[in-house]
This record gives sequence, structure tokens and C-alpha cells, in this order.
Amino acid sequence: MSIGSKFYKRFGLKFVLAYRIRKTKRKILREVWIQKILMFYGILKLQRDFEAFKIYQTLREQNTLIVNPKNLQFIISHYDIILQWLNSKEFKEQYITTNHPYPPLLNPKRLNAKRDKEKNNNNKETEWIKNEGELKECSANLQSKEAESKDIQPYPNLSYESISPELAWDLNLPLPPYYQFVYWGSHGSGSSGLTTFLEYCGMIQCPWKGVYGGNGKESYLWYFDKLTQNNNNPDIYLTIREFVKSASKFYALVPYSKALLTARDPISNLKSFVQLIIPKEGWDTRASNPITITLQSNPNEVCQNLVGYWSMDSKSNLHIGDAPSFETVSYFIDTEQYAGAFHDTQLKNALINLKDSIIIDMSEIVGEKTFDTIKRLSKELGFPAPIGEEKEKFATQRAIEYLNFLPIILQVEISKRKIHIIIQDNAFKTDYLNITSCFFNQDSFYNRIIVCIKEEDWNILKQDSKALQEVKDYLLKFIPRLQQQKEVEDKKQITELQVLEYFKEHKDLRMQFKQVLDEHLAYIKSLRPDIVESWKYYQEFERMCEEMDK
Repeated sequence: MSIGSKFYKRFGLKFVLAYRIRKTKRKILREVWIQKILMFYGILKLQRDFEAFKIYQTLREQNTLIVNPKNLQFIISHYDIILQWLNSKEFKEQYITTNHPYPPLLNPKRLNAKRDKEKNNNNKETEWIKNEGELKECSANLQSKEAESKDIQPYPNLSYESISPELAWDLNLPLPPYYQFVYWGSHGSGSSGLTTFLEYCGMIQCPWKGVYGGNGKESYLWYFDKLTQNNNNPDIYLTIREFVKSASKFYALVPYSKALLTARDPISNLKSFVQLIIPKEGWDTRASNPITITLQSNPNEVCQNLVGYWSMDSKSNLHIGDAPSFETVSYFIDTEQYAGAFHDTQLKNALINLKDSIIIDMSEIVGEKTFDTIKRLSKELGFPAPIGEEKEKFATQRAIEYLNFLPIILQVEISKRKIHIIIQDNAFKTDYLNITSCFFNQDSFYNRIIVCIKEEDWNILKQDSKALQEVKDYLLKFIPRLQQQKEVEDKKQITELQVLEYFKEHKDLRMQFKQVLDEHLAYIKSLRPDIVESWKYYQEFERMCEEMDK
């Protein structure tokens, strides 16, 4: 039965017709020529004279389509300062000469000028200098920034904070530059580990919003809102890990900053996708969507149904299976279907404001090399250096060890209050009280699993000796059963040699992946050919293609 037939059967003809009309209307409104007419009509309603034609022409010259009446009113009310900026030498040099596809209708530097001056003043008061060389360098940097900020006057009543994300998108404003650097590239290339190590250094990832289809507006609105909310926190970085062709405007509105790319042998990368452990519920990670259990939950049932793997049916539809499936290779190497990987060159080209990035191989953030790599990156990217006393932690932590197994919330009710005990991985920082040592007389289970709770909840729980013992007894059964399930899943993992063997037997997919990798790796090969040459399995894949596809 078709979707339309199901709707008809369930809701009736009237609902189906209304649904079809709304869907058709949305499709029509997305047409560019319709948006042009709506924009002109909207301006004419607000500005009933010849000036309306000038405003419309100005907006079209800047590749801008605005149909929101409120945002059009803003344009009309601020048309003089917009025109002043568009006619300025700075605008022409930065955006017209360079053929920028989405030039801003306001000067981004003036929107940020007031904050920049306040930031420079704070730097004077709080900058801690270790030696004379750093003092001279820092002093020169501050003087340079001061001189630049003196030349830029803020708008009297406009700033990034006073403009809504929706309006900023319509004005083609670059994202607020309230972050240290951009971390971009493919999923599966060490991002979980690097994010954890940066967290150890006090860095905060701007809450991530993936780009999956559309024009990227949703991601832009999300990041704009989060950045303006955290505009006083200097230790933030931005993460962009998907590439969607239709989201060119979003990528073009990511302003210049320092940038970092982690690279990985693509055969190992593909292996990680095929064997990726996911929650049985689907895409959401366990970290963002933890399950809640109670003292009545059966540990066997919970653990057996905790995680799964992507699989494909006979019609090439994704579903969740009980073991890794090589059938998913066709999905993960199709960059039109999966936006998360094998697109580094395309993504770099789309991020038109980023210059050459720092590129590291994933092997540099694994094991003993990790601490020195993060220390070097802290100097290059300007974030707090790792603490020497924590060197062993950087060397031994594997961020994805319990990925999508944890966290898990155990909920108990005491005096009609719901108490949450969190079972989690000690590789990640927590805002909760770690009660593992005082509750179980050990620092952790299996070197990684800890038990945490809010302090106010702990104060209530420890007053109820019966509930306390029940929780302890349950966790002493549940945690070993969880570890047992993890060991079961560990045995299902595949190897790079199995991936290569699969490509030997599937010529069409082999040729497709070869073409994908040629484009994906062009940027890395141009700057760090040494990294590509070090990839054992990729080099074997290249030899295979050369020998088998002559």
C-alpha cells in the first residue's frame, strides 16, 4: 500500500487533499522565480514609490532573496547604511573583486567592533605571559589588534547580538567569529578522540548541528544562536563534518579562522562505518539519547537490546541488524546518500573563507603520540595546552570504547522523588558527583565505567539505607552483564583486510570507491602527500585497482 493510500485510509479524503495542497505550495515557494516575485511584492507593499525598485535591484545584485516581511522592513529601515557599506572600498575589495557568492549587506567587522574592543581590554588585564619572548610577541599582537579596532567603528544600534539568526541569514552575514578555530572533515577520522582530548584542555565544542540535506539554513541558524549565546567564552571551536552540495550558502558564511583537519586511511575509515555500533533506536547517539532503566529492568534483556549495526534489506533500505554487514558499503561510499564522509576536498572547496588547514593523521592522536600532538596543536591553534600530569590519560584513553553502550540512567523513586544514577564512561567529563569509590570501594569498573549522581540526589539516596543497598546490588549485577555484552560485540568487529577482500569481489563498488577517493583525497595529497603515502591499506587498494581494472 502506498503512503498516499495509507493516509487516505487513516485520515480521509479531506485531510489528504489538504496535505497535498500544503506540500505542493511548499514546493512552489522554493522556486527562485516565485521568491523573486514575492520579494518585489513585499518591498512594494512596504515602500510604495520608485525607491522600491532600487531596493529590489540592490538585493538581487547581492544574490539575496528575502520574502520575510519583517526582514524586508529591516532592509528598508536601514537602507542608507546598507548602501553606504555596499558602495565602500572595503566591500568591493573583499567581496566584489573576489566574486564572493553571498556578500553581506552589513559590515561584519562593525557588527563585532564593540565586542572586539572589550575583548582586547580584557586581554590586557588577564593575559599571563611565561617569558620575555612571549611577552614581546603578545604585546605586538595586542597593539596590532588595537590599531585595527580603532579604525573600525561599531554601528550605533546594531551588533551580532541584536540581530536574529533568521535576519542574519537573509542579510548574508557570516557566522559570528566567536570561536578559536574550525574543525572540519569526514566522520570516522578520529573526531571522537580529538573532541575528548580538546575537552581535557578546557575547550568546548560549539553544540554540533549536522548538515543533512537542504541549503544548510537550519545549521546556520543553530550555530548563530549558540555562538551569540556564548560570545564571552574564548575556548570554543566549531565542528563541520558533512558536505551537501545544496548547502553552499552555509559553507560560504563560515568566516575565516584557523582550521584543523584530521585524516585517516580511507579503508580503515570505511571499516569503522561498517562496524559502527549504534543504539537500537537508530541515528541518535547514546550520549544525546541515553536509555533509562529501573530496578525492575532485566539486565539480560536491556543489554541484549542495547546496540546494533546498520544493515540493508533486499531493496537497499537501511535498517538495524545484529552484526556488521558489508552490504552497507554501497551506502557509505555514496556521497550523494551519506553526507558524512569521503568528501574532504569538496568540503574544503565549499568553505571558501578558510585558508590552508593544519592537517594531522589520526595515528598522531592515538597512544603515546597523543600528548605531544595536542601540545603542538595548542600552540598552532591557540587553545590551552594539556597538563603534563595528565600525559598518561592522553596516551591510554580510547574515546569510542563504550560508544553507544553508555551512558545509561538508572531511575529509582524515593519519597515520590525520581533519583537518577548515571552509569558512564570515565573518558568523558561529567557535571555529576562520581560516587564509584565511596559506593563500591574502587575507582571504576573495568578501568572505564563509573557511577555518578547529582549531589542533591546523592544526599537523598544515602539517607535511605534500603534503597541504597538495592541500587548497589542491582549495579553489581548490571555492570558485569553490560561488560559481557560489550565483549560479545567486540568479537563481531571486522578488519581492513576483509574490506579489501570485499572490494576484490565487487568490481562496480571498487571502481566507484576509487573515483570517490580520487576526489576526496585531492586536497590532502596536495599538502600532505606523506600522510597518504603512509596509509598501508589505501596503498593496497590502489594497487588492487591498478592490477584488476586495467
